[in-house]
Amino acid sequence: MTVLGSEQGMWEELPSVVTSSECLQCRGCCLFDSTDSVWRPRCLSFERTTLHRSLPSPGLFQGQFVSAVPYDAGVCCGLLDTDGHKCRTYDQRPLECRLYPFLLSFQKGVLWVCAHEACP
Repeated sequence: MTVLGSEQGMWEELPSVVTSSECLQCRGCCLFDSTDSVWRPRCLSFERTTLHRSLPSPGLFQGQFVSAVPYDAGVCCGLLDTDGHKCRTYDQRPLECRLYPFLLSFQKGVLWVCAHEACP
């Protein structure tokens, strides 16, 4: 992980766990069972500002989280282009999206690293 001094450059490049071709073929990410899923990306304030600039859209966020929108039998991330199953803001995607299939969770004073087991 490359850590830089400014907030905007703090997470410049994270190494990939799976190849991009494996990732794009799977189509399992960015889909949720409910609108309040813990897998919805949580955004830091500067990430929300950046995303609003690149994708001005009312209702893009629900508090700190990217909104989930109806898709097929469930919901998907509001940043997902459902036609190609790609992120509409890939180059500015939130840290939580860059960490996927891992999720940082703070519960009862303990920081957990969780993995989405459905990811190849």
